[in-house]
Amino acid sequence: MVTPLDQRPRSGPYSGLNARSAKRFLTQAFTEAGLPFAEDDALEIVLAATGFDRTALMLRGTEFLSPEIFDLIKNNMTRRLSGEPVDHILGWREFYGRRFIISKDVLSPRADTETLIRAALDAFSKIKAPSILDLGTGSGAIGLTLLAELSDAKLLATDLSRQALKIAERNASALDVSDRATFAQGGWWD
Repeated sequence: MVTPLDQRPRSGPYSGLNARSAKRFLTQAFTEAGLPFAEDDALEIVLAATGFDRTALMLRGTEFLSPEIFDLIKNNMTRRLSGEPVDHILGWREFYGRRFIISKDVLSPRADTETLIRAALDAFSKIKAPSILDLGTGSGAIGLTLLAELSDAKLLATDLSRQALKIAERNASALDVSDRATFAQGGWWD
């Protein structure tokens, strides 16, 4: 029987939790709750809380968690078990090798959408200085990824939601492509 997090000491050897064991614990809890992608979600939560990447998790994953990291993992586990998506908990999502800010105001970019990026890059390889229109841009993941990949491209990104456009603008700034991106609020036919 696994001791619940709220019944463990917050740090040190008596907590019994290091980064690797926290990942196992979260995976088990998410699996028992019937959450899809339990292991992936557990990994993302532990990596974000510890600041480790996958290599650091392998090399330093047996170090005991600080009380702050323990509390963060516990809080994020509770949020995930309540049904909140991991992307919203962390506030970002990885897409095509880049980190995009995510919130409840935008959809999270899906891994299978990376197929669209590859197809678009292939099509745009024959066009000098392409102009891209991204309708319903949301976080901007598709249009901004294309801008980051195509140094001579320009983008017009639209969305009905002002909040979504603010997130897309923040993502453009983080990717250093703001100078080639224009954002406009409105419907597809406006």
